[in-house]
Amino acid sequence: AQMFSVNSCAGCHDAPSHHDQVELWDVRRVTTNWPNGQGHSNLDLAMQEGPSAGCAKCHTSQGFIFWSSSNFATVSCSTTVTTNCYDAAHAPAPGANAEPQTCQACHDPHSTTLRLDTTQPIALEAGYTISGEGLGQLCQVCHQSRRGLVDDQHPMTTVRASHEPSQADILNGRNVFLWGNGTVGTPGRHAIAVQDSCVGCHMKYEAAFVTKQLGHSFSKTNHSFHVDGNVCTNCHGTSVTIESLQGQVETLMTNIQTLVNGKYAGAGSVLPATYKVKEVNSGAIWTFTQKPDSVVVVESHGSPAFQFNFTTAATVTYPDATTGTVNQVTFTAGSLTDGSGVALIAPASNMAMGLWNYFQVEHDRSFGAHNPSFVLTFLNATVANIAK
Repeated sequence: AQMFSVNSCAGCHDAPSHHDQVELWDVRRVTTNWPNGQGHSNLDLAMQEGPSAGCAKCHTSQGFIFWSSSNFATVSCSTTVTTNCYDAAHAPAPGANAEPQTCQACHDPHSTTLRLDTTQPIALEAGYTISGEGLGQLCQVCHQSRRGLVDDQHPMTTVRASHEPSQADILNGRNVFLWGNGTVGTPGRHAIAVQDSCVGCHMKYEAAFVTKQLGHSFSKTNHSFHVDGNVCTNCHGTSVTIESLQGQVETLMTNIQTLVNGKYAGAGSVLPATYKVKEVNSGAIWTFTQKPDSVVVVESHGSPAFQFNFTTAATVTYPDATTGTVNQVTFTAGSLTDGSGVALIAPASNMAMGLWNYFQVEHDRSFGAHNPSFVLTFLNATVANIAK
């Protein structure tokens, strides 16, 4: 049986004074005081998602290695001990035996080469194929929205958000709504012009940056995958700063929140006299007649959601006809209906499309850095259309 624990590599590659690859990979465990790791070293998430047929591929080493053997064909892993992610050759590993994205997930432990044939295109579950983007294609296999094609020509059939994370979509100019302001499908310059795309920036070794994270720099690698601002200035010079770009994007994201708030909160609310929502914790339909005083866009289990806040406690009618009062309710946006149960946010509505775009940026987490002009274009289009 193969060994998937990071300890198999750490004996040599975590040796102080010479090697710090494992320490970098697990740096968030120290910097965030998270005992079971974060990011690629997130053991808790691996154990949680390991038994899931659709999730094990990206959240466990065992699943990812099995998946890579088919050049990442769109398959689901199973937790039974047959020809699947946990077959006899890969050691049955659902639940407690699952390992996170350890060294072995990306690297063949004997040759240390990556589990990727860069000459072959890869069809992503986000609905498009990537090629010519070098070693970064290995990152994009998991860092993509996984909802199929979603754009002006491929409308949603349900109100939902992209799967987190969505970096490949943003890099490749995919899966957003533009309302006719351009077209999708043209990869950004960071996908094509940067050698090995994701790897070219996120594994770029900057001695001062690595030393800042660890207090030392032995191996001259950056297995933390964090990006130092100097990576940007190396190409763009000092006249372009990531902070300036991200400031513009954050302003547009705030504008979207403000527009949603203006549409549903206060005296100008478009909500009908009676409206219903599916409360996220109970899953029950709650009925209201009071308009919220403020609205916040949040996410719930892969769907865009709203948090309605009431300064004066609002009366809520429960399914059994009893009543109570609440100062806050959170519900998925698609569950908002009028008093008769007719949906107020349809999948093809500007609101649903705008919320999809909003979460594509949230899930990308670079706030524009991965594909600046593309992000600014679709966010400006979202601001212009979401509240119509």
